[in-house]
Amino acid sequence: HALTREPGPLQLDGIAIGQPGTYLGLDETQHLLLDPAVPCGLRDRLWRALTNKARSEDPAWVVGAAVVAAPRLRRITERLAGGRAADDGDIEAAVLSGFVDALATASIEHRHLEQRLLWAAHRAGAWRMYSPSQHSPDSQQLGVHFRAALPDATSITQILT
Repeated sequence: HALTREPGPLQLDGIAIGQPGTYLGLDETQHLLLDPAVPCGLRDRLWRALTNKARSEDPAWVVGAAVVAAPRLRRITERLAGGRAADDGDIEAAVLSGFVDALATASIEHRHLEQRLLWAAHRAGAWRMYSPSQHSPDSQQLGVHFRAALPDATSITQILT
């Protein structure tokens, strides 16, 4: 909450989304991004602006981007943990770490930045679930477990909804 309230809340300049002269707080940004009716182009502009801020300014913007993504990251963790409370903390940490890493490294020039950031978070959580330290060190067995977490027909939309 401290990132979205006075004094000095983190805000995106409306120029980034085609609304010069306005500012968007993180809570407003999160609300927009949770609305399925928001067009992909606007989603890309919002995530591009958040990613640019996270890469070039105050480190609080990394936390701010994670706050905006928190509902989706939470859903990824819940889906991966499947109700196993013992796994939640480790998986949640891996999901967040995967998201933050992708925030720093993902290309912002290509479309669907939000999906790519969240997919990286999901992959990191899935790898943590089935890491050799948790299961057999046999890499073939690891692949079987990982593929079970990511069925062929699964898309990021199915994971997040």
